[in-house]
Amino acid sequence: MALLSPVGSAPIRESMVRVALVARRLGIEARAFAKSEEVIEFGPDCVLAWSCQDGKLTPFATYGLLTPPVARILHTPRLVTNVLTYDACLTVSKEVGRWVTDLAYGARKFSCPIARFAATVQATAFAPASGSIHLAHVGTNSDPAWLVPILDELVRHERVELHGPVGAWELLARVADGPPLPFDGESVLRVYREAGVGLALGGPGDQGDAPSTRLLEIVAASAVAITLRRPAIERLFGETVLYVDGGTPEEIASQIREHLQWIRTHRDGARERAAAAHRIFLDQYALDRLFPDLLAMHDRVLVEKGYRPDPDPAREQTLPSATYIVRTGGGRPLALLRRALDSLVAQNYPRLRAILVLFRELPEMDEIVAAYPSLHIKVLREFGVPRSRPIAVAMRHVETDFFGLLDDDDFLSPNHVRMLVKALDHGTGANWRGRAGMAYSGSVEVWETEPPLSGFGADDEHALPRRERRRLEHYRLYSPAEMSQHRWFLINSWLAHRSLIDDELLDDPRLDTGEDLYLALQLAQRTFLAFSGEVTMNHCYQRMSATLVSQRWDADALRSGARHWTRLFPTEQLHDAEWQPRGPDRPHAGPIEDESANLIGRLALDTPGSRCGSVVMLNDDREPLGVSTAPLELEPAFYTISADVDGLSVSHRIGLAVRAVERDGPGCTVSIGEFAAPDLDRIGDSRRASVRFRVPAATGPVPVQFCLTRSPGASLTVQRLVLRKHALQSSRHVSAALVPA
Repeated sequence: MALLSPVGSAPIRESMVRVALVARRLGIEARAFAKSEEVIEFGPDCVLAWSCQDGKLTPFATYGLLTPPVARILHTPRLVTNVLTYDACLTVSKEVGRWVTDLAYGARKFSCPIARFAATVQATAFAPASGSIHLAHVGTNSDPAWLVPILDELVRHERVELHGPVGAWELLARVADGPPLPFDGESVLRVYREAGVGLALGGPGDQGDAPSTRLLEIVAASAVAITLRRPAIERLFGETVLYVDGGTPEEIASQIREHLQWIRTHRDGARERAAAAHRIFLDQYALDRLFPDLLAMHDRVLVEKGYRPDPDPAREQTLPSATYIVRTGGGRPLALLRRALDSLVAQNYPRLRAILVLFRELPEMDEIVAAYPSLHIKVLREFGVPRSRPIAVAMRHVETDFFGLLDDDDFLSPNHVRMLVKALDHGTGANWRGRAGMAYSGSVEVWETEPPLSGFGADDEHALPRRERRRLEHYRLYSPAEMSQHRWFLINSWLAHRSLIDDELLDDPRLDTGEDLYLALQLAQRTFLAFSGEVTMNHCYQRMSATLVSQRWDADALRSGARHWTRLFPTEQLHDAEWQPRGPDRPHAGPIEDESANLIGRLALDTPGSRCGSVVMLNDDREPLGVSTAPLELEPAFYTISADVDGLSVSHRIGLAVRAVERDGPGCTVSIGEFAAPDLDRIGDSRRASVRFRVPAATGPVPVQFCLTRSPGASLTVQRLVLRKHALQSSRHVSAALVPA
């Protein structure tokens, strides 16, 4: 079992240790990872994603551990999408479980099982404190600010044992004794057990209808819990814990002191409360009690999500047959071709075939065919022809019910074919105007040699600055309107019915680039598409897409457009493909994790170019052109300015500059980035250029202007200019310091 989290905060590391501890009791090896790419070599049976910052990015069954309340996920579309990518979700919240079920239903996702599981606390024996009673609190960096004055008031009158990460709050530095607690699954419980009383007044995760981990730690340690009164907690624990009712810090501290006095004078009554709360914990929330539900769900997922064959052989024999067309010829290492064929064998799917089309002679071909007898490989040879020719020729040899394309450097997750077949069956008759003859999955972009130059590029306030070799590439509901306008493309993640092959489809367009996109557009004109809702395609890059660097791309794109210019697509689902409405605007309740990036807003360019709403089109490409924003006063902090652009060809460049503006002078340019199309990060259908800079604390507010330039001959559309602010103490990814001239 892989335990995945990009956030290395103290609570997450502690909870991972506890899960690994209980897993070990059951004979399961559980290991923690920070990036999905690190999980591949480990080869787990399943992945537990600790945060919806991570979607499913590996070929292994992936389960999302959903701790935040729905409201804190719902207003960030990227996090909602990540939840949908999971094979199953884990939660102890009925509210979250209902929301996931509704979300999957709305997306026509074939299945999204939910197990009652959370990273809580291992089962413990009841062992109340035997010494003097005092108050303990184990804090984190995400503790709410209003908690500090309460603790400050308490330490003036009571013995309070405080623990937490270094630098958590100033009060901790003044009062705490000894080094921070180790992440061993036991030390936190020992602190509460020896104190006899624990304080759980809430934090960013203490909302919704489930108890916080901190509250469960206290009752698991046989201590008396003091917590804020919430209806969900009262329904669960009743009078087995002690409540405070809010108020000023002084009033809350006074209520806590009264509870401490009652505990000291009523030791037997306090022990009875702690024992009753401990029994509730053991019965409903102990990890040992939750693990069986997780394991039962895992067995269900392996069959339901196609990782294993159906246990009923009769059902296996009714599955339709399928053929994959693979073009190859030794242009890439043979190890990649073998990996692609291995992924077909790993489907463990009956009547699966492969057609290998060689574009040059491959001496090892006989050896390769002999190594994969279950695939029934047919070998064709098409030398010295455009790249579209092998596809047209291979389609004439398809004899199975379905067919698909697979590049020799890509590979499929082991449940890819089964889930596409299930999507076709699931989509038929479910409010469709006709039978779906083509199904597709989500895909992962895999960088084999090194991560792309920039990170995920997610445009929301919860995004973490990170660089990884694997990231979600395509996960969208099919939109014929967007596809017909070339604003949405299908990677070779599809499976199509053989009946769609006709004389028109077999007509070779003689393309050297974009030939697979051309075929997908042709197929999409002939049928409705069904989305599996799963991420089962691994689209691999070595250093750069061969299509992007090809000198033939522009000419081939024009020819493909001419061949499609009067074609129509089935008009099902002409909506904007949003997963679900975000609901009414409301103040944000705090970060999902301990991210530092915050979106300030979108800026307007003052340009003589044409405008369309917030979009600026720079289409007069005869001369170099620069446009800029009005000056903006920025407080001391780290910042990122990003420009999302469309229509920039590979050979042209743009520049993004940051200038400090003097009130009585021209100012100075302090940071500038120049970018070509291959340098830019992909953000949906746009490309993003980003420059990071710093306004030092010593300077105070500084007027700053942002400028965009383009090389001669370049035309582009600026979709948005986004400014984001980061914590001043963070030094990650800073390219320049901003100091006025």
